[in-house]
Parts: sequence; C-alpha cells; structure tokens
Amino acid sequence: MKLALWLEANEYGMDKLAAFLGKSFYTVRSYVYGHRKVPLLVGEKIENLTAGQVTQADLDAQYTEFNDRTERFGIVRINGKKFGNPITTINVEDSHDEKEQFVNNVRDLLLPGDNEDSGLCA
Repeated sequence: MKLALWLEANEYGMDKLAAFLGKSFYTVRSYVYGHRKVPLLVGEKIENLTAGQVTQADLDAQYTEFNDRTERFGIVRINGKKFGNPITTINVEDSHDEKEQFVNNVRDLLLPGDNEDSGLCA
C-alpha cells in the first residue's frame, strides 16, 4: 500500500508522522510521495506503525515509480561553477507538442535569428 493512502485512510497527518519518525515535515513529505528513498531503519518504523500495511517494498516501489516517471531534461546557463535556473525544461512523458516546443526553445537559444518566433517558455 502507498504510504499516502495509508495516511489518508487512517487520518494520520504528515506532521504527526514526522514527529513519530524524528524527521522534518519536508523529509517525510519526500518519503510519502517517493521523492526521496526511505532508509531501512525509517522503513521499519513505518512498517511497524502501519502494522505491515506499508512495507519497505511499498516505499521502494513508490520511490522507483516517481523517479522512473519523472525523467526530465532542461537547459540552464552556467556561469563559472554556478548553475542558473532552468531556461526551458521538458518531461519525458510530456506531449509531442510540448517536446517540439522544447526543441524549438533550444534551437532559438543556440541559433538566434534563425526563427521568427524566438519566445521561450519553460
């Protein structure tokens, strides 16, 4: 079972889970949505809290699902060793039209003046 579903079904808030785990709210939110891999010791605590309804395998699957789904590409300016904010980005699962716009944005950045419409959108 996904941790988010367990929390909702049991009316157990992320803030309460954070206190239980001794982690920050933001770390716990990253665990819940699979943005961050759950360490084994934390996974054991979650499995015990949920009486086995959420297992380490469930937590690992959530992390893998998120990371597989959100492959993302972007273009940033590099000044020395510092990276700026993304100028334009794209997700692998975005539509064909959005991917074409990304390619157009990159072309406009690298070959300015080759296209009449050189507006960028991120």
